Amino acid sequence: MHRFARAVGFCCLLLPNFAAAEPINLKLSFFTSDRSQIYQTSVKPFVDAVNEAGEGLVHVEVYFSGAISGVQSLQPQLVSDGTADLAVIVPGQTPGRFHDTAVLELPGLFRDSREASRVFTHLAASGLLAGYEDFYVVGAFVSGAERIHSRKPVATSADLKGLTIRVNNQTEADTLQKFGALPVLLAINRTSEALRFGPLRQ
Repeated sequence: MHRFARAVGFCCLLLPNFAAAEPINLKLSFFTSDRSQIYQTSVKPFVDAVNEAGEGLVHVEVYFSGAISGVQSLQPQLVSDGTADLAVIVPGQTPGRFHDTAVLELPGLFRDSREASRVFTHLAASGLLAGYEDFYVVGAFVSGAERIHSRKPVATSADLKGLTIRVNNQTEADTLQKFGALPVLLAINRTSEALRFGPLRQ
């Protein structure tokens, strides 16, 4: 994402002399479809705003459904090696690289996802989270409370025992394990396939 910051700054500095130059095209890697909630509520407004304000100077093109790579854990590397200029990264899928983010996954620390996202953005921008120093963080978001969907009735926490449950990060996995569940850390865009063709698996 450093590449994005440099590209925009370079364009602005040279604008008086190169007003007729072609716009800079930035590739944004997105692991799921344009119908997903995260795209509609977070990614699309950003892309639309950049493309409108930067018309003729810079244009962000989104590569949907893993067109560059659908593997969530590879998204940071795509930006690092220049395969993509921007990417939607889920830190919980690469805990070894973004291990400080686990504190934002703990329940009960924030009133809502808005407050958590503001704290996340501030911490990332301040350089206080390990792993983020190699990237320019455009936005840092925390989703709201997640729900468990099951074919079996789940009325109490005791009903979680023995259930194989897809999780987004290791914090969720550790928590559900305490209730006797069998958590599987799996990217969201692989969940439907795993449910169709057998038990959840890596």
